[in-house]
Amino acid sequence: MLRPHVHSEPIYPDRSPRSLRAWVDVDLDAVRRNAGKLQSKAGVPLVAMVKADGYGTGMLPVVRALGASFRGDVVAPHGVAVPWAFGVATLDEAATLRQAGCLARVMCTTPVTLRDLPDARMLDVRPALHRPEDIIAWSALGGGAWHLSIDTGMSRAGIQWDTVAPLALVLREHPPEGIFTHFHSAELDDASRGEQEQRFDQALATLPERPALVHAENGPAVERR
Repeated sequence: MLRPHVHSEPIYPDRSPRSLRAWVDVDLDAVRRNAGKLQSKAGVPLVAMVKADGYGTGMLPVVRALGASFRGDVVAPHGVAVPWAFGVATLDEAATLRQAGCLARVMCTTPVTLRDLPDARMLDVRPALHRPEDIIAWSALGGGAWHLSIDTGMSRAGIQWDTVAPLALVLREHPPEGIFTHFHSAELDDASRGEQEQRFDQALATLPERPALVHAENGPAVERR
């Protein structure tokens, strides 16, 4: 069966392509099957990361294939294990989803600056926060749900696992919906994942209250369960 071509924007639009003859065919049925298998193995709903234009596969087609509801849809998604949320790295990516009519939960997993918080609220995005001033500002805006980002070794973003205790007062007054960390080498047998899990548990133990949502495993971690 012939599949319709789906056009996607380049990840680096400022770079001139060396060839206009290369392309990638993405089997959206395979995307759905893979997501279903991962969710079945994880045993919980997923946060499907679709940043960088779905890692070059086309963010909007992938989000639609995974069953997200869009404004104007006549038929509800059927037979698809819809992710709990879709993860992006920037508010521009979140805006692309919203402008296309996406009604699903969207979570921005990288830091959002103070000046960008109003945009996150306007886009109905769940931001990843870790600085007290950002958490307080988000609550003052009436921003809603947010997730506490813990750095257990990725060294990319979030509060360091052993410095969470000073946030106790802020977290008690402005509790997060969820807390998460990111494994840097879950695909390797180098014991790093176990160390990161211990650090994450240490951070959880210092919270005034355990959030409703606790998430850490990425794709390789789920596969190696």
